[in-house]
Amino acid sequence: MRYELMLPHQIRKATAENWPVVLPLGVLEYHGEHMAVGMDTLAVVKMLELFEKEADIVILPPFYYGAASYAVAPPEGNGSVQVGGNALA
Repeated sequence: MRYELMLPHQIRKATAENWPVVLPLGVLEYHGEHMAVGMDTLAVVKMLELFEKEADIVILPPFYYGAASYAVAPPEGNGSVQVGGNALA
């Protein structure tokens, strides 16, 4: 269940039943001209939504910042958001 859509009684139920809480995490980075910069996290959210059909879980709103790898291109001018590893520690 998406946390931001939960009503107070649903939160109490999830807490009482010890539902796992998951935080989708990914970076905003360039993947080429054919893909959205949030693709890493969007894929995680979709997988969690599919898993939610199998089990009771709470899905927190995604956290879109992280250390970008620049595997495709450097961050300048392509939409990547870089937060260094030390800041995330």
